[in-house]
Formats: sequence, structure tokens, C-alpha cells
Amino acid sequence: MAMNKDFGAFELKEKIGSGGMASVYLAVQKSLQRPVVLKILYPHLAEDEKLLQRFEREARAAAMMRHENIIQVIDCGRHDDVAYICMEFVEGMDLQKWISAHGTPPIEMALLMMRDICRGLEHAHGHRIIHRDIKPANIMLTPDGTIKIMDFGLARSGSETSTQMTMVGSVMGTPAYMSPEQATGEKVDERSDIFSAGVVAYELLGGQRPFSGDSYSTVLRAILTVEPPDVTHFNPLVPEDVATIVRNMLQKDVSKRYETIAQARQELEAVIEQLGLLRGKDLLRDYALDPQTVGDRWRKKRLSRHMDQGLYFENMGLGKIDDALLEFRRVLHLDPENNTARDHVKKLEREREKLISKPPAPVDPKVAEAAAQKQAKKDAKAAKAAKAPAEDGAGGAGPAKKSLPLPAIIGGAVALIAVIVFAVMRVTDGGRSAAPETPAIEAPATQAEAPPAAIETPAEKPADKPVEPATTAATTNTAVKPPATMAATTNAPAKPPATAAATTNATTNAPTKPAKTPVPATTAATTNAPAKPPASAAAGMGTLVIQANPFAATFTVDGEAKGANQKQVSVPVKPGSHTIKITHPSLGEKSWTVEVAAGATKELTHDFLAASTSAVSVTTSGGWAEIYVDGVSVGKSTPFVVTGLLPGAHEISVVRDGYTVEGGAQKVTLKAGQQANVSFKLKAKK
Repeated sequence: MAMNKDFGAFELKEKIGSGGMASVYLAVQKSLQRPVVLKILYPHLAEDEKLLQRFEREARAAAMMRHENIIQVIDCGRHDDVAYICMEFVEGMDLQKWISAHGTPPIEMALLMMRDICRGLEHAHGHRIIHRDIKPANIMLTPDGTIKIMDFGLARSGSETSTQMTMVGSVMGTPAYMSPEQATGEKVDERSDIFSAGVVAYELLGGQRPFSGDSYSTVLRAILTVEPPDVTHFNPLVPEDVATIVRNMLQKDVSKRYETIAQARQELEAVIEQLGLLRGKDLLRDYALDPQTVGDRWRKKRLSRHMDQGLYFENMGLGKIDDALLEFRRVLHLDPENNTARDHVKKLEREREKLISKPPAPVDPKVAEAAAQKQAKKDAKAAKAAKAPAEDGAGGAGPAKKSLPLPAIIGGAVALIAVIVFAVMRVTDGGRSAAPETPAIEAPATQAEAPPAAIETPAEKPADKPVEPATTAATTNTAVKPPATMAATTNAPAKPPATAAATTNATTNAPTKPAKTPVPATTAATTNAPAKPPASAAAGMGTLVIQANPFAATFTVDGEAKGANQKQVSVPVKPGSHTIKITHPSLGEKSWTVEVAAGATKELTHDFLAASTSAVSVTTSGGWAEIYVDGVSVGKSTPFVVTGLLPGAHEISVVRDGYTVEGGAQKVTLKAGQQANVSFKLKAKK
């Protein structure tokens, strides 16, 4: 309703909105006779002088920004002890009202809007200004196709060391667009705006918010615990590159999110360039002036393109079934009544199910055995060819020698086998077979493998030393019968002599030492010794590893702070009893008293949210189906256990195209920490 009320240098004309901190008026600046927008703080906030001073300081910082995609702050001050902010008046409609009036924009328009939102935030962050309330209601589309970010007068300067104004300030926006760190009262930086912009992008592309609920606490819990389904689940038209950008913006762990909004903008611009969306502002202007006509035009273009692509992939055969299905589903998303696309989807789904259910062809054991024997012969032939130059060429000097007589070859082979058996028996504890993973014959990771000394090659021995009897059979082709020492060892009892047991590992892992060289008694003990303990263990200290979820926690050990706003800390402690406490600013605290031994590591974990969440197992008979909880898809198909649900009543339903669900949706009432089981019966439509 129109009004005329004097407000100092302004004349109030009409109240156009209200928020958590201020009322919003359309006004006229008397000195210049121009329309402006006034944000007038509520009277009860005027009692906090520190809040007012900071509010004005941040408004002045916002007034320093000059950017096409930001509403300009003109002035701030007080009239009759009532604080206000004056901003430029821009014609247009905010995106919340736009979506309500015209629905979600075409993908192309949404990408251009997201790019301009990122541009505005990039400029603000360059001035160390954090908006903290990015949402569709604070973003305007003007008739000339310009995106304008509003409400920077209620932002926070990055130069401030405090975390937030007050709790009132933290809830002034719609909770569904808050970042996890803002929702839990942590200190926020530019990455909080990135998360909120990701929620806006999700809504522009998918047509709904990623986090929903019927109360403030329900929404905040969803932000902290629920991983939303991919935006392509709600809109298959969204390119995978764009879905990846949105996923990165919506990372709950701030360290995994984009570091700067410029990174998101650059990746968006790459997609926009690939799609050939030139003259972006002109395209947005056309859409702002006539959303119905422009939307229909883009829809028809996509409808034709996706149908052609689907037919193309379908004609390429079974290897492109998934690509063809995606294109035909995109057609159905644009035109749900398109029977041609529906028929193609049903046909391809039947072929795909046959392809998945078809068992692999059995392998004939005889064929496999023949192939293995053939490969073994090839390997033996290759090994023989590799040895031939060394045996026949005499070091490369003179003509090649003729092949040895058959008896000599047979004798050499038998001798070689005997030596190998002898070496294996020594390594495997007196002739008993050892499992491949036996630690006694395993070389350290940092030590190069070397052959056992018993089968050492002649090249590794000094040329002027005689060959030891124990290794003669390994280095000559004349001896068939193993030496007496070998026979004695072969027939020895299962338990090896003490000296042999002490040197087994050292001999196995020794790097090319002659067999006769004695191994010190300490070698075997140190070869496979465990890694050196950490410094804390060596010094008689223990270690506490403490984790918390969500990550906005403060850790104390024996009353001493050991970390804040972290998910995990590692603390060295003295042996004995210790008191540990994890405190979350909004979810409470958890305490332990534990004993820690010298050199030991004690791990402690607490999930503040797990104690109050529940789960429901959803199954179906007659085929798979998509799962919905309280009317929202969870992005999973049956059978599946949906976790992270709040205690209370929930409606569970399943949906599959071409099927009916007997009995419809089912209601369950969950208790804290409880898991319920729900089953549905599907029936194919005739």
C-alpha cells in the first residue's frame, strides 16, 4: 500500500519487504529526487550500540564496491536513532519471485545467471566482503539482462576478526542456503558464499533446493548430514561438467570446496564457451523480456537435438545403450508425453537387462590347461635362449662351441634341480613347505632381492678363489650327485640346527655375499625388525587421536585447548590417565577419561549427529524402484538403507516408470537410533 512518510533525507513511499534485521522500503531521496531502497533496522536492535557501529562500518565497506553485478550502496546513517542503509533502486524481479512466476530457467539461461553471480561475488571477495546471505531473494534479474546481487549492506567484512554479529544475524537469511560452518556458528570466509551460491545454482538447474525440511532445525540438520542427490537426478539436461561444478561448491568440508569463487566462474565460462553461448547479456535480456517465448525456443532446440542424438547412439549398438538411454530420458524430461522416446526407453531397458543378466561364457578347463602348458613351453624356451650366449660363447671370444652331448645335458639338469631343491629346503625350515607369505623368507621393502648364496653364479665370485664344495653343483654341469653335506641337510629332522635357524633370513636376504662368509648373529634379528617407533613412543610418550563430526569442534585434553574448528587433532601425552572433551558450539559436548600407555595410540571418535538420527531399510519385490522420503528423492534405488533421518514420522514411497506400487506410500515413525524396515510390491503395468 502506498504511503508518504518523512524519514529525514528520504520520503518513504511503500514497504516492499522485511527480513531478520530490517524492513525494506521504496523511497525517494529528496536532494536528488531519485528513487532508492531503504533498509531500516528494527528498533529493538538499536539498543545494541556495538552492533550498530559495526553495521555502519560494514555498510561503508560495501559502499566502496563498484560492479555491474552488485547493487550499489549509496549511504548509511541514523535518523531519530534508527539506523538505515540506502541502496540504488533497480527495476526487475528477484530470482525467488522469478522462479515462482516463470519456473526454472532453461539450462543455458541458468548457466549465464550463475556466471554473473560468481562475477559479483568475486568482486566483493576481492574487497574482503563476505555476503553471508546469498539466496534467490537477494539476486535480481533486470529487464536489460543484468544479474544484480543485493543486500551487501548486511554483509561482513573479511578484515573483522569476530565471527558473526549476533545469532540474529546468522538467521536473517533462509536457513536452506547457509553453509555448514555458518549453520554451526563457526567463523566464515569466502567459501561460505561459495556454498550458498552452489545451493542457488542447484535450485536454478534442478528446480528444487538440495536441503529441505519443515522446520529450522530440520533444514540445518540436513545441511550438516545429508548428501543431496546429484542435480542431474532432477534434471538430466544438466551437463556432467556443470554437475561437477555444483558438487564442488556444495562440499560440506570447507577444505574440499573451491578455494575461490573465481575457480567456479572459470569452469562455468569454459562450459558456456563449449555450448556456444555468445553474447550472454543479450541472451539474458531476451529471456528477461519474454521468458515464455525464449524458453519455448530453447526447449524445441534441445528436444530435436536430444532425439537425434538418442537415435544416433541407438544405431551404434549395445555399446552405446547408456548414452542412448540418457538422450531419450532428456527428451522425456522436456516432453513427458513423447511416446516415441518412451518406446525407445522401454526397448533399450529390456536390452540392457538382458545384457546384464546374461551369464559369462564358461571357460573349458582343458583349453585353459593347454594354454598354460603352451605358455610354460614358451617361457622355458626363452629362458634357454637367454642362457645360450653365456654357455656357448665363452665370454664372446672365439667361435661358438658345439652343443653338449645328451648325457651331459641330462646330468647338468639333474644337478641343477638338486641344488634348487636343497636351497628351497634350507629356506623352508628343514624341508617343510612354506606358505608364500612366510615372513622368514621375505626381504625388507628397502632391500633389493638377491639369489640365495647356495645358487650364486660364478660371475659373483672372485676369479682367483676356488669354488666351495657346497656350491659346486650350482656352477658346473658335471656333478650329478650332491655333496655329502647336502644329503645330510636334506635328510635332517624338521627342526634345523640352531646355527641354521639363526642365519636363514640373513642368508636369504644377503646381497650377493659368498656362501662361506659367516653371518653375524645380530643380522637375522635386525633384517626383519619392525620400523623405528615414532619419537613420542621412543621418548616414553603416548598419542591421542581425537575426531569429531561435524568438524566445528573445540578439543581439550586435561583442560588445555588442543584445537578448534577442526575435525581431528593428534596430541602427544604422557603415560597415564587423561580427560578429553570435545565441545561443539551448537550440538553439545562429549567427555572421556582414558588410560594411555607409553608408545600406544588411543583413538577417540564422537559423532554429535549420529545419536539423534535414524534409518529405514527400503526393499521391493518385483524389481527395483527409486526411493522417496517425505516426497523427496534420495537419489538411490532399492534395496537401500536411508540413513541420517530425524526421529519422528516419515512417509516412504517408491517410484518406477511403467510399474504400480501396491498400497502406495507407507508411513513410519522412527525413534532415535532406530532402523525401520519397509517393503513394497511392484506390479508391471499392462
